[in-house]
Amino acid sequence: MSMLTTYKDVVNTPVRRQALVGLTVAYSLVQVASFPVALALPTIANDFLIDVETASWIMIAELLVLGSTVFLAAKLGDRHGHNRVFFVGIVISTFGAILAGLSQDFTQLVLFRGVQGLGAALIMGNANAILANYFPPDERGRAFAIPITGARMGTFIGLILFAVFLQFVGWRVMFYSFIPLGFFAL
Repeated sequence: MSMLTTYKDVVNTPVRRQALVGLTVAYSLVQVASFPVALALPTIANDFLIDVETASWIMIAELLVLGSTVFLAAKLGDRHGHNRVFFVGIVISTFGAILAGLSQDFTQLVLFRGVQGLGAALIMGNANAILANYFPPDERGRAFAIPITGARMGTFIGLILFAVFLQFVGWRVMFYSFIPLGFFAL
């Protein structure tokens, strides 16, 4: 049995395809917001006249809020609906990225990266429950593999694009690039 035939059964309805596309793009949004941003630390440090160690707080803020609120996000999904909380997470994460790109000082940037982390927690705390809702147990392994693979590809593409943005445009465009991802995920 070929690999494509194996996955053809998983994406056999429009609802499943939409769920997988939305989850894949949302996973990519979270991954790209977390790791490729590290490329911009020296440039951001230079713009705000701080050292790279201090600039690393833009990474720490996002990851700290994500890690410390993901359980709360899952509980909110249990209480208010996983799709609804997931949707709010995409909106918050995208809005946080816009604000991060508009930051006028380093404190604002760290704060808005925390907002992105909150949105990421709402996404990640509910994504697996959404997948479990649309796929029976015997298909979940294959279904889970699609968004995770997409997220890793998104991280790889993000590293390349962000390097180009940093070289030719600037670090703020990196945060604005999350806007189309957020809208596509919605």
